[in-house]
Amino acid sequence: MSRQVKQAGLLERRPGYYAWKIAVTIGMLAAGWAAFVVVGDSWWQLAVAAFLAVVFTQIGFLGHDAGHRQVFRTRRASYVAGILLGNLGIGLSYGW
Repeated sequence: MSRQVKQAGLLERRPGYYAWKIAVTIGMLAAGWAAFVVVGDSWWQLAVAAFLAVVFTQIGFLGHDAGHRQVFRTRRASYVAGILLGNLGIGLSYGW
């Protein structure tokens, strides 16, 4: 099965996909915080909170992939991405 997975290319890095995914996720994060400010003190904050929960989950997935060194070629770049996404992005300890 391991041979089939490797032959299918499922373990190869996809830098284009991750560049797109990171850019879209950062854009959605900015939009979520902008909506948080615009909506103000109202019940619509619950919808914004649900939206941001989905965005934070995507950031967690990106941090997870960085931890498995699937995003960048070098170990250092993956570590820096993991720190930025995990520690700064969602408050999850990357080292833990």
